[in-house]
Amino acid sequence: MNSVSKKTKILLKRGRTFPRLKWLSTRLLDDVFTDEVSLFRPHFKVDYEVYLQRLWDSNPEIFEILQSSSSLESARDALYNYLDRSERQVFALDNDLHILEKSTVRECVRVFRSIIGPINEHRTEFSALDTLWKLARNRHDELKEKVSPGFIMEFINLFRGVTGKSNIYMEDSQVKKGIPEFLKMKGRKAAIARTEILDELGSSVNKYLKKYPSGFEDEVIARRVENRARILHYFNGTPEDWNNYKWHLKHIIQDSKPLKDLIELSAEQIEAIDKAVKNKIAFGITPYYLSLMDSKLSIGYDHAIRAQVIPPKEYVDKMVKHRGDRRTAFDFMGEHDTSPINLITRRYPIIAILKPFNTCSQICVYCQRNWEIERVLAPKAMASKKVLNEALNWFDEHKSVGDVLITGGDPA
Repeated sequence: MNSVSKKTKILLKRGRTFPRLKWLSTRLLDDVFTDEVSLFRPHFKVDYEVYLQRLWDSNPEIFEILQSSSSLESARDALYNYLDRSERQVFALDNDLHILEKSTVRECVRVFRSIIGPINEHRTEFSALDTLWKLARNRHDELKEKVSPGFIMEFINLFRGVTGKSNIYMEDSQVKKGIPEFLKMKGRKAAIARTEILDELGSSVNKYLKKYPSGFEDEVIARRVENRARILHYFNGTPEDWNNYKWHLKHIIQDSKPLKDLIELSAEQIEAIDKAVKNKIAFGITPYYLSLMDSKLSIGYDHAIRAQVIPPKEYVDKMVKHRGDRRTAFDFMGEHDTSPINLITRRYPIIAILKPFNTCSQICVYCQRNWEIERVLAPKAMASKKVLNEALNWFDEHKSVGDVLITGGDPA
């Protein structure tokens, strides 16, 4: 409670709940249509037609290519030609873009080429180009997957980026020249001029950050204090238990039942969790981490927190599909081909990885080693002394390895 403000403590002590959010109006914030609300949590309004129009407006030339192409492959060829021209324009003598914006153009072109590459479509079993092509030709009913606002927003920024309109950097005449005024000065005068520019940049950063409340906001702290009390009551715990890591390890949530009792879940989330548990796909959430989630289902500020530990349906389906070859199908780091002995992975001349413990108290969906984790806090996760000594002896025999990263899992 030390981080809770005096005002928050008083409200909690009186048993007062914080007022529900009230819809005020709708406005556009950096390409996201959102309802303004009192306090801090927004309700996002999803209007696909508006999102799509902003997508096409962000790069009319790409829209024309997609709309006029009679086939997917002709669209692919035309886009490759367009991207070649965009990259060549970076090196034109009359191109006055800032050097950092030019770098962004080249990176966006590289990413775009990679996305529409047939080999990557095969690897991911998804064609973003096919989706864009059908959207541009108004063939929405042929789409196999639902198009999310996030997908469209990604391409709005990519479409802008390939033309040098990322809006990441200031685009005034001074920056376009590439030589800020303070670089032409010396001493205190230069420092003062630089400070003025940094103050302006700092204000811009703060303007963006204010849109996203942090864990230090009074309302957020109060909500999490309420969550903590609810979780402790559910597991018959005490405030002292909350500060004891062993209590958290004892009450790790490993199925959907406690989650459904403590927070609101979507039907798809429940289905994914149940399927993961049924098929022995590692799943676990600690009580503390659960306290960071909102009790009510939303697509608000706890979305990323939920997404880290609640597996999406597509993830579970893939893991189930590759049940028999999971250890190779999901070994994206190629550890099978770079492990000279058990527990050790080596890809570089002087650096290697040692993995003495092979599980965690909480499973992150994005973990690159999910393929080798069987369950939360598996009883045989710790390597035996024999296997561990063999790995340590290997280092004695390969003295060129000077840096060792101990990883693989977190015992606490």
